[in-house]
Amino acid sequence: MRPLFSLKNRLAAVADMVPPGAVLADVGTDHAYLPVWLLRSGKIPRALCGDVKQGPLAAARRTAQKYGCEPQMEFILSDGLAGFTPEQMDAIVIAGMGADTQIGILSAATAFWDSRYSFILQPMSKQERLIAWLDEHGFVIEEQRIAAEGKRRYLCIKTRYREGEQP
Repeated sequence: MRPLFSLKNRLAAVADMVPPGAVLADVGTDHAYLPVWLLRSGKIPRALCGDVKQGPLAAARRTAQKYGCEPQMEFILSDGLAGFTPEQMDAIVIAGMGADTQIGILSAATAFWDSRYSFILQPMSKQERLIAWLDEHGFVIEEQRIAAEGKRRYLCIKTRYREGEQP
């Protein structure tokens, strides 16, 4: 098996926020570097990798095969969380896309508005808009981190839906 790669700071900050032992859904997985790293490091037992296009899912499968993680992964062609079911995971990562896209994904996925899920979000733009939306829609921010990569700074947010709120 190949040696494990290192995550860049942005994804490393996201990985740190994933609860140990969680079954992870990585929405917009692209090459599946995050779930493969989490699986190989032993932090999670299983990962669901979703993407809206076949090309990124094929790349995700290649990464999983290369690092021997394919048996612990499922690959789902999905627009946001539409192809997932609530009982499949404990933690949901939506990273590497703009806040408007993330808000669209969350708005369409009210079945996942439940306090049992940890949402780890890493918006590439309009961070303040995402934070305001989360607050207005019953989510509480549990943790925020800034990850630096060169001159760029990335905000990483761990949030959860509040108990007793109704979508």
